[in-house]
Amino acid sequence: MCFDGVGQFSDWLEHRSAGQKFVGFALTNLYATLKPGALLLFDEPEIHSHPRMLTVLMRQLHTLLERHDAFSIVATHSPIVLQETPGKQVRILHRYEGGFPAVKPYSTECFGESLDDIVDLGFQLDAPARNYGQHLKHLVEVRGVEAVEEAIPQMGLAARLRLEQLEQELKGEEA
Repeated sequence: MCFDGVGQFSDWLEHRSAGQKFVGFALTNLYATLKPGALLLFDEPEIHSHPRMLTVLMRQLHTLLERHDAFSIVATHSPIVLQETPGKQVRILHRYEGGFPAVKPYSTECFGESLDDIVDLGFQLDAPARNYGQHLKHLVEVRGVEAVEEAIPQMGLAARLRLEQLEQELKGEEA
């Protein structure tokens, strides 16, 4: 897109979402100021960003860092950020029960991995602990597996797997 002046750019910018403005500002700033060998601290790039916009931001960030032989520390709660980053570059900050923090390497590859696997491994939130897992458990306890399957016939794969686990647990209790 080509602009004739500041006014035209301001008009265009006014009609962008908060996420588009954020990504535009972040990338413009990086293109203008990133120096070779720099260390960039980036806190939660996912804020206000649509997942597709976040993947664009991460791709451009990786390109800029490589081009400038620069480095970044990105703090995130987004599995999408991890999915866009090679596992050897990911570290997980974990707090032990006594409050002591530890930094651990990501134990496998997360680049291109399924978001379910990243959420499970990177954020220590497996299916039983997630809200849908707890909700399915409650539904099964109240209504039974068959009723849940009938009520949610187009259940997603992760939910279907959790439902199968719950069914096996019920069979184990009955034995």
